[in-house]
Amino acid sequence: MDLKNQVIKQAKNLGFDLISFSNLSVDDDTKKYYLNWLKKNYNASMQYMEKNIELRFDLNKLFNTYKSMIILSLNYYQPTQKDNLGENISIYAYGRDYHKTIKGKLKKIINFLKENNIKARGFTDSAPILEKYFAEHSGIGWQGKNSLIINKKLGSYFFLAEILTDYDFGQKELATNHCGTCRKCIDACPTGAIVADKIIDSNKCISYLTIEHKGNIPKEIKLNMNDLIFGCDICQQVCPWNKKVKLTKEQDFNFRYMDIQPKDILKLNEDDFNKLFQGSPIKRAGYEHFISQINRISK
Repeated sequence: MDLKNQVIKQAKNLGFDLISFSNLSVDDDTKKYYLNWLKKNYNASMQYMEKNIELRFDLNKLFNTYKSMIILSLNYYQPTQKDNLGENISIYAYGRDYHKTIKGKLKKIINFLKENNIKARGFTDSAPILEKYFAEHSGIGWQGKNSLIINKKLGSYFFLAEILTDYDFGQKELATNHCGTCRKCIDACPTGAIVADKIIDSNKCISYLTIEHKGNIPKEIKLNMNDLIFGCDICQQVCPWNKKVKLTKEQDFNFRYMDIQPKDILKLNEDDFNKLFQGSPIKRAGYEHFISQINRISK
């Protein structure tokens, strides 16, 4: 078995659903798109997206000697919970923080590569990598109108991770777009955050507003945020490609808060909050911000 197939086999044994490969180059159209997105302030207060721009466009400037990238996906889908906290948070936050789960899996693949004298580094949202671009150009899936990567079998409920290596694994073909004329995600977004095909205005995005944003939320947007307090899955829920997606096999992502209502969290002090959400993506929002979101839907 050649090295590429050994990597694929090991990744599948670790639970990854899709494994593909790409070179490290970024095309000029993507560079122009990204710079224009920043120019319009669609990144809102996420100023880190304005940093290391040249590194995003040329990973060799950050990781010289690297030649190719392994792109992996991990399904996190489970049905939306009812009559508890699950109704108010994104599915991706139901269980353990995916960064922790995925990093442990990446480490095992990286150790295998190093045993074969291959230099490697793994990332999941932890480096200036245009991961959607590489996911699309490696054939993992196409970028839908809601900007998420969609795969025919997995839909869009999956995390992405990358391993950079100094071994040339080659590159698979660009994924074909299968959104067609469908615009259900655009029409369903209650705050109008999907301003054009693949273009998200974070200033209006419920996921951004409930997780990243720390200031006041404009009244006209606040009125359309429904009862969501951490993330939003609306554009995924209406996507036809998510109608028949399979449940995640990763136990780390199983729902943790079966008997908890948002109002119960209002009774917690900060220490209790941190204990309850230890190892959860929700802890990232912080006690005060999360409580403010609950108060918003309680009025």
